[in-house]
Amino acid sequence: MVTPEEMVLRLQGLTRGIQDFLAAEAKEHGLTSTEFVALIRSTNGDRVTGAYLAHALGMRSSSVTGLADRLEARGLIVRRAHPTDRRSVVLQATRRGRAVVNRAIGPLLEQLLSVAGELESDERAAVAAFLARIDEVLRRPQHRPSSAPRQPGRGRRN
Repeated sequence: MVTPEEMVLRLQGLTRGIQDFLAAEAKEHGLTSTEFVALIRSTNGDRVTGAYLAHALGMRSSSVTGLADRLEARGLIVRRAHPTDRRSVVLQATRRGRAVVNRAIGPLLEQLLSVAGELESDERAAVAAFLARIDEVLRRPQHRPSSAPRQPGRGRRN
């Protein structure tokens, strides 16, 4: 029987493992960890703004501008006008940027899909419900500053 404490310890271990994986992949592709995470976030098709990245990555807006400049200079992202907010710029991964992300995390995602496929339907449902509850906890106001820009596509405004 796994205790709740053991589950939290496993989540902490997974978090460290994901951080280590992302750092190694970033280095492999000549990026900093922060640049790589920003690139990943810009590939999902949502309207990722500089303000959102500043909050998500714990950076000042001027630092995000420099980060975006570096990614854009390497042909990994483009800046586009926000369709509804003239004050905002949307950062989108280019084809090259998406290819870097796919090469970096695609094999891991395929392995995770395989592991998930080995679970019985009821096991997948239990894991999915648990992960959804963790996601809910992480989204509670006490876990993010009140001035946090909303991430698009998740029931929040941009």
